[in-house]
Amino acid sequence: MDEAPALHYIAQHVRFVAHGLEGPEDPAEMEQWLRVSDGGRLLMYGSNYPQWNFLRPGLTFAGSADAMRARILRETAAELYGPRLQPAPQAGAEGAVS
Repeated sequence: MDEAPALHYIAQHVRFVAHGLEGPEDPAEMEQWLRVSDGGRLLMYGSNYPQWNFLRPGLTFAGSADAMRARILRETAAELYGPRLQPAPQAGAEGAVS
């Protein structure tokens, strides 16, 4: 049986929710860690709401490059959930079901 390496399996089937990370305090080191670990593809934002210590999106990975933040805050979840993230049609809107 030809089995794919574990890292390949993780990349295809697993995502991690990021609610702030322990790690390098230096933004350059954090950026390097995110690149090496494929963090832009494997991490997606999670606020930890309704807990009192939830993390606002604007504070998440604030020192990271814009492209990396966009991946973590939006794009990874959009790829994972796809059309399920589209807002439901509003009552009375064209195409809405009554």
